[in-house]
Amino acid sequence: MNENDIQAKEHLLRLKQMELLIREQIEQIEKSKRSNPRHALIDARAAAETICRQVCFRAGLIKDAASSECTLLDKLIHLIKQHKLAPIEIIKHLRTIQEYGNLAAHSIEPISIETAEPALLALASLVKWYFSNQASSGNSTGPYAEFSGDSPASSKAQGVGTAVAVGAAVAAGIGGILLGWGVGKRKKKAEPTIG
Repeated sequence: MNENDIQAKEHLLRLKQMELLIREQIEQIEKSKRSNPRHALIDARAAAETICRQVCFRAGLIKDAASSECTLLDKLIHLIKQHKLAPIEIIKHLRTIQEYGNLAAHSIEPISIETAEPALLALASLVKWYFSNQASSGNSTGPYAEFSGDSPASSKAQGVGTAVAVGAAVAAGIGGILLGWGVGKRKKKAEPTIG
C-alpha cells in the first residue's frame, strides 16, 4: 500500500467520523424540532462549530479539530473568511446560524419553528457544502482548491467518489429532516371565499 492509499483511507475514515458526529447533532435537532425550537437553534450552532473547527484544522489553522482550542464560532468564521477557505455564500450561512444561535441562547422571547427556519436552512446548505465539496478531497493547492475536487491531490485520492456519495447522503438526510419540520415548504395562502 503506497502513501496515497494510506492518506485516502485516513481521509475516508475522518469523513465517516465527521458524518457520525454531524448525524448525532442533526438527531438532537430532530428531537427538539417542534417542542423546543430554541434548543434546535443551539444545536444547529453546535453543528456549524463542528464543521468550522474541521475546516480550520484541515487548513492547519488550529492544532486539533476536537479540542476546545478555538470554540468561538465568530473566531472560526473569521479564520475561514480571512484564509478564503469557503465561498462567501457559506460565510453568510455561517453568520445566519451564528445570529440565530445567539438569539436562541440570549433572548427570553419565545422562538417558533418559523423563527428558526432561516438558520436551519443555512445549516442544510452548510452541511451540503461541507460534505459535497470540502470533505471530498485531499490536500489543497490553493484557496479552497481542495474543496472543489479539482486539485491534483484530490483527483488522485482513492475514495473521493465515496466521500461525495456520503456527503450527498448526509445533505439529503438533513434536507429530509428539514422538510419534515415544514422548513422550506411554502404555506398556501387561503383562497378568498365568495359569499
